[in-house]
Amino acid sequence: MRSIPQTLHTLYRHAVPHLSREELEDLALAPDFAKVLAYRARDVLNSIGTLVINDDEDNGSFRSQEDVPSLLQMAADTFDTISALIELGAFAEARLSKAAEAGEVTK
Repeated sequence: MRSIPQTLHTLYRHAVPHLSREELEDLALAPDFAKVLAYRARDVLNSIGTLVINDDEDNGSFRSQEDVPSLLQMAADTFDTISALIELGAFAEARLSKAAEAGEVTK
């Protein structure tokens, strides 16, 4: 597995046959968590941008070669997680719809 979305997809694929309706409903809420995470990431990145803009040239954060790549990799991982949560919610919602159409009653 090379990414957060792939990891969550693998876990979901193996778990879905064993999930109750209530558990699927909980997973269908994953996009709500993604939205909260996106807002938090926006706020953090905006605050960091403000700090960098206000730093003087000789002192401050994000001046070394290691600082910026680490921050950007963390941001990329955050956005991977957000997309994975949205996808997870869509998978769960589709499974619930399919079960409802089939008249299935899950645990």
